Formats: sequence, C-alpha cells, structure tokens
Amino acid sequence: MHRRIQLYVDDYGYRKSTDRLIEKYITQRKIVGYAVLANFYLQTNINKKKSFLNNQSVGVHINFVEGKSVSDPQDIASLVDRNGQFYSFPIFYFRLLFGFIEKKELMTEASAQIALILKTGAVIDEINSHQHTHALSPVAEIVEDLAANNNIPRVRSYQFVTRVTTRAKIIFSILQLLSYVSHVKYNMQLRLPISWKKVDKPISFMSWESHHLHYESLPPQTTLVIHPKLGFDKNLRYEKML
Repeated sequence: MHRRIQLYVDDYGYRKSTDRLIEKYITQRKIVGYAVLANFYLQTNINKKKSFLNNQSVGVHINFVEGKSVSDPQDIASLVDRNGQFYSFPIFYFRLLFGFIEKKELMTEASAQIALILKTGAVIDEINSHQHTHALSPVAEIVEDLAANNNIPRVRSYQFVTRVTTRAKIIFSILQLLSYVSHVKYNMQLRLPISWKKVDKPISFMSWESHHLHYESLPPQTTLVIHPKLGFDKNLRYEKML
C-alpha cells in the first residue's frame, strides 16, 4: 500500500459484482475497512452474507436517500415515497429543512439498518452515511446517539476532510453550507453539527476529487474513501494499489 495513504471502501452491498471484488480486497488485506449498505443486497440476501460478515469489523453506511427502507414504509412515511423508495438527496434535504421529515422516523430507520448488520454477526466499528447525510442536523445528532447506545466507537467526522482539487473544494463547501443551515434550523445555533467537530484522522473522498489529484499532495496516513467499480469515483489512481 502507498506509504502516505490507506484505502477504505464505502457501499458494500450496493451491487453483487462489486461485493465479490471488495471481499477479495478484504481477504488480501488491501483495504483497512469497509462500510455496509444494509438496505441493498444485504436486506434480501442476509443469510448469504452471514458467513462472510460474521465476526468482521465493519462500518454501517446509514442510508436515507436511495433504494428501499429496512423498516416498514408505514412506520417511516415521511422518509419514503408512495412506492416505499427513499427520496433522492435534494428532495430529502428540502423535506428535512422544511420540517416534512419526522426525527423519530430517522431514528427508527437508522436503528433498523444497524440491527440488520448486527444480525449477521458483524461487529460495527464505525457509522458513516450514504451521500453524507449524517453531515446534516438532525441526522448528525441521531447518529451520535445511536453510536453511544450501541457501543460503536467511531462516527465519521468531516473536520479533517482533505480537499486538494478545485472540484473537491467546491463539493465540500456546498456540503458545509447545507450542514450549517440544517443545524441553525434544528438547533437554533450558529455552528456546524457535531459530525463536523469531532476529532478524526484525515480522509479524502475519491468521489469528490478530480483526476488531477496526486497522492503526494495528501497528508501522511490519509484514508482514501473509495467505491471500486461503481462509477462514483473521478480519481481512479488507487486501482494500481488493488
């Protein structure tokens, strides 16, 4: 592995073919960790995944913005459309900001996703989120509570996100603004949510960085968050290490 960086995979469970690839990387110890999307492949094929996930340390990739819920849609009606599908991120944010989403339903669905992963025998060592929804209030506060209640030691922090290319800096600034506004709305405080304040190691999102990123410009021991073969990452130089 490159002396300056380590690789972490998001979206395990998103697609069968990439799951097999990620499992290969895990077995070969080419990545330092991975986060599971409970509401995708795992939800309908949990028995097939038990043998692999049992006793593994994994992250839970909380998802409110793509696919179907783990909870009964009737129990989380403010989070899903008439077909039981989550709203896309822009609609989710709009509904969150204007009070159309029930906080208790966010807690219900996040708890169900965590419970489904624990059912496989996996040990959850981190909570993060699909499309960065835990950067926002009140999701940030809900995730912190769930981590404490389930003895999960880490929640992904946005305090030390490394932004090298212009593209990454723009995306980061937009998310920071959205998060600030959400915190003012829900907590009446002029600051960022708790997910932006906790100390963490430097990370960099390859779905944010452009192809102009050079690893030499990253701080030592930066964790690159990657999505192998899913088409989300703009910078694919990490593939040479896999």
